[in-house]
Amino acid sequence: MYNASGVVSDSLTYNNSWGGASGFSLERKLSGVNTNISSNWSSSIHPDKATPGKRNSVTPLPNDLMLYSFDTQPIYAYSGSEITMKLKIKNTGISSANGFTAEIYYDNNNDSAGQINERICAGNFAVLISGDSSEFQCSYTPSDTGYKQFIAVINFPDDNDTLNNKLYKKIYVSDQSGGGGVVINEIMYDPVTGYSEWIEILNNSGIPVNIKKWKYIESSLIRTISDSDLVLNHGEYFIVANDTSVYEAFPHLKLPSYHNKISIISGMSLSNTGEKLTLADSLNNTIDAVTYSPDYHNPNIDDTKGISLERINPKFLSDDRYSWSSSANPAGGTPGLVNSIFTAGVKSESNVNVFPNPFSPDGDGFEDFAVISFKLNTNIAQIRIKVYDIKGRQVRTIINNSVSGSFGEIIFNGLDDNNQKLRPGVYILMIEAIDDRGGASENLKAPVVIASKLK
Repeated sequence: MYNASGVVSDSLTYNNSWGGASGFSLERKLSGVNTNISSNWSSSIHPDKATPGKRNSVTPLPNDLMLYSFDTQPIYAYSGSEITMKLKIKNTGISSANGFTAEIYYDNNNDSAGQINERICAGNFAVLISGDSSEFQCSYTPSDTGYKQFIAVINFPDDNDTLNNKLYKKIYVSDQSGGGGVVINEIMYDPVTGYSEWIEILNNSGIPVNIKKWKYIESSLIRTISDSDLVLNHGEYFIVANDTSVYEAFPHLKLPSYHNKISIISGMSLSNTGEKLTLADSLNNTIDAVTYSPDYHNPNIDDTKGISLERINPKFLSDDRYSWSSSANPAGGTPGLVNSIFTAGVKSESNVNVFPNPFSPDGDGFEDFAVISFKLNTNIAQIRIKVYDIKGRQVRTIINNSVSGSFGEIIFNGLDDNNQKLRPGVYILMIEAIDDRGGASENLKAPVVIASKLK
């Protein structure tokens, strides 16, 4: 950089090891320190990843708290289901920060200002020393659908820079029939020899989603799904395959309606022993992830080669082995179609409901799984779900001492604790819940019938 007289005012020979990678700018910490000292440079820590026209985010002030991130889980929420909100706060000032609060508001009137009657939660912090970070989280359960805006705020009276003390988060809340988000819905990792591996993505978010520049990640390999605009409407599927043999294995994919819903990406190499698959958006946020395993297959099938793993219901946890099982379709999979083993829960006013009931876990794709839906009288509880035979003997522990909200749905696959198929008959489902705060207990019971076909 030269001044008006042509004299060098400042110069820099930077190195990428100083920081500034992956979309973050390289920022100078102190203007009074020599330019070419690597320790005087660092990656931007601003939520926008850069600070053009502003004070550098890595330049310390005497007192400066920064609201670094505001995340919500799940990414795609639905009414009646709990949303977890998490804030990350950094002390980028020189001095310790004493006596500050963090607050989260539901901006019900959409005026971008948090009102006292909109406040969801608040947390008090005694001290945060310079350079340290702290987290604050709470939960909120929406009762209706639509776009919701939330506001996170730090209140620190001594703060020298309050412009980095507020963040907004806008999410779409769908009803439970559209819950589950954009998910990895089916995996063909071990196809018949000569045919393609593939994965299927389903938009179950309730809203259209543009998957331009989205990626799927297998092990350390990152693959871009689409370089151009590609909108998936609610209920639409997208298939990523290794080669065009997927059209021969599943001829319905040749229909015109599938032409822009399939991406051929050579080099796909899904492990036959299992691995982690991740679906990420254009900003590298994880949208869904599953660590699949051959153990996810139906144990009653001797040879699973050429049979895909299907998700039982897109609303259920991705990394739960009981959310997956073997395709029952004679073709070995259902790319672009409703999964052959899809099982839907039903809304019920009772405390516990099992659907379908009876169910027949025989691997034919019809009523192979039962969905247990329950409603508790407390917002947060530790729960156990067990199954007993008619003689009172425990045959299966479905959940043991897990945290639950007031509503929940769990899959029962008709297997015992040894992964063996239970005999046809009547069983008793027992749900035990203990209120995390008050210690009150609640016991729910329901019969569940395992049936078999007449021969």
